[in-house]
Amino acid sequence: MPGIQQLLQSYVDRTGDSTREMSRKTDYAVSYQRFTQLLTERSKQIPREPKTIAGLSRLLMVPESTIVKAYLVDMGLPVEDSWSRLAQLLPPGVEELDGQDIDAIVYLVRRLVDARRAANAAGVAPVTELRPPGWSRAARNGSTGRGEQGGGKDESHED
Repeated sequence: MPGIQQLLQSYVDRTGDSTREMSRKTDYAVSYQRFTQLLTERSKQIPREPKTIAGLSRLLMVPESTIVKAYLVDMGLPVEDSWSRLAQLLPPGVEELDGQDIDAIVYLVRRLVDARRAANAAGVAPVTELRPPGWSRAARNGSTGRGEQGGGKDESHED
């Protein structure tokens, strides 16, 4: 699990926000000076004010419990986390995905897990080129699979 310093640095790397902009986005629950300190020094305590934790949660788009755990990590305390590394790496905005988007992601992850388990059981390297139903080489190349590109051939039933 990443510490608060790592979470904030990842945010800065991704957005390019200054510490003043980050402070503004927390409705000034966290000062720009405090952000500078958090980015350069390991935290020695969890914030006393709930509004600080809430502001960081909003900024980083993670649950408040993740903020508390991240502080504990930076303080050097062992933190048991039930979230997978994959869940921790999901980008901000995933809550905006609709049901079909989520179904597609879950389908892909399940197929990758199945392939990994089968490969491990067989003692071979896993094949990771997986395609959901209806996926085709034509779709990957920008065609709709209805003959508009690719020489007019419908490749939607490939493989």
